Amino acid sequence: MAFEIQTHDDETALYLRGDVNISMTSELRAALESIPSHIDMTVHASDLVYIDSSGVACLMLAYKHLKASGATIRLRSPSETLMNVLKTLRFDGLFVID
Repeated sequence: MAFEIQTHDDETALYLRGDVNISMTSELRAALESIPSHIDMTVHASDLVYIDSSGVACLMLAYKHLKASGATIRLRSPSETLMNVLKTLRFDGLFVID
């Protein structure tokens, strides 16, 4: 599976691996919509190889979902692929990156 979500008391962790593309983003979108929006999320994407526009749309959905509740979304060790896409779209400034 290209993603895994783990919810803890104080944080949600989203792990993205391999390819995140249109063939699996409906499942990712549904999973993201079901997470608690009042706690922060950390996206672990160091093993992400490819992400298409539908995958980026899922990240933006999570961003808007969390921001509306005052929570934050953080990218932890994002892959070069993800950073290139976010910089090209000028979305890199929306996320805390470490």
